[in-house]
Amino acid sequence: LLETRRGKRQFYNALEPKKFAHLLESWTTSFKNILPELDMQQILLKESPHVEIFESRAGYKKIYEEISLLPDGSTFRVLEGARALEHELQLLSEKEWEYFFSRLVNKNIKTKALFTKESYQLPKTFLSEKNKKLLKKRTWDLRIISEKQLPVQQLMFMYGEKIAFLFPETSLVATIRHTQIHDFLSAIFDLLHPLGTRVDAWK
Repeated sequence: LLETRRGKRQFYNALEPKKFAHLLESWTTSFKNILPELDMQQILLKESPHVEIFESRAGYKKIYEEISLLPDGSTFRVLEGARALEHELQLLSEKEWEYFFSRLVNKNIKTKALFTKESYQLPKTFLSEKNKKLLKKRTWDLRIISEKQLPVQQLMFMYGEKIAFLFPETSLVATIRHTQIHDFLSAIFDLLHPLGTRVDAWK
């Protein structure tokens, strides 16, 4: 449209078809010129890690919820030391643990885990009999390793496209959503996992 003014009045006239076609062609050329930059911005947005920090209880509950929503038959990875496990087991009520464990059992979500030997007996101390039974019903690939070989006290979850780091000393939870970081750390975990001794899931 062509816009003209006469005093306080505005008048509009339609462009001639050829002029309009030329204008569309000009717009198309301009858009094509900035496409590479737009594509690069899209790649950067997609590949940039998304980081979140939580207070421990809120962070743990968010992670449990996300894990329990994984597709049926999924696998997530856990690396955990004694101090982190003791802290973790006391964060939720027995009802909350029952809800989480039941969902993992019903959806057959597998836990590929590497715990320190020093942490292996802790669930017996902190969980109810009902939740200990549910814990055993979960599908596990569980191995334990001495703290001398792997001196960790923290907890790391790997699931979906996320890595979650949990620090009992500071009561903080940090999550990173990034496919390549997840795949890289999962590959390292899979190298470490066979170094542990295979055990029955929480005798």
